[in-house]
Parts: sequence; structure tokens; C-alpha cells
Amino acid sequence: MHILSIILQDILGLGFLMFGFMKFGSKQMVEVYKHYGYPGWFRFFTGFIEVISRFWLLRGFGIKHWLPGVV
Repeated sequence: MHILSIILQDILGLGFLMFGFMKFGSKQMVEVYKHYGYPGWFRFFTGFIEVISRFWLLRGFGIKHWLPGVV
């Protein structure tokens, strides 16, 4: 079960990272946010939160012992 947990965390983390970075420069994401009427800053905010969430998921891999001041 521990291995499955690591695999699922990694897949979820890669998704957060990929979709977070897409919000910074993808023309498609710009159009989606315009379509729903969200302000431009909100796209950057959600992208930033998704990228930061990826690094919080690293805590499950034990990185808190390697970088105690960061995580």
C-alpha cells in the first residue's frame, strides 16, 4: 500500500505541476478564463497555488528531512 501511495502522490503532483504551469502561458487557458469572466490575475493565482501544491505533496516523499526550512 505504501508503494501505491507514492505512485498516486507522484501522478497527482505531476498533474498539479503541469496544469499550474499551463495557467501561466497557455493561450487556451487565457481563453477559458476570459470565457468564464474571471479576471486575469486569478489565472496566475490559481497557477501559483497549483505549483506550490506540488511541492507540498513532496512532503509525503520525506523531503521535509532534506529541506526542513523550506517545507
